[in-house]
Amino acid sequence: MKTAIIVFTLLTFGCKGPVSGVHSTPKEDGPSFKFEPIHIKTWPASGPEYPAKAKAGHITGTVTVYIHVSETGQILKIYSDQGPEILRQAAEDYAKRFTFIPAKLNGRPTTARFTLHVVFDSNP
Repeated sequence: MKTAIIVFTLLTFGCKGPVSGVHSTPKEDGPSFKFEPIHIKTWPASGPEYPAKAKAGHITGTVTVYIHVSETGQILKIYSDQGPEILRQAAEDYAKRFTFIPAKLNGRPTTARFTLHVVFDSNP
């Protein structure tokens, strides 16, 4: 039986200044800010589809999927650039089934990138 394990890495976001956890400490050369990360609003009801060719070929691995989330929590862009190519589309399709609560910067919603690691494993 093929299984998929999902691992989340919180996120990378596009703003200037130092970042440590959810608060930044003021530095002489940069601003301070409070960052609240993206939260998952709803999870997919089931895991990703394991592609038939990957199953037949016993192909396993981790696909890294980047999900750009808007200020309203909508998915703007999804792409993967790491992991077995045969598994990437299944991981991206799975990522499209999540919904999000947007990140906030200084109390205001902001766009951010959420990183999802989808592990395809052939062990039962």
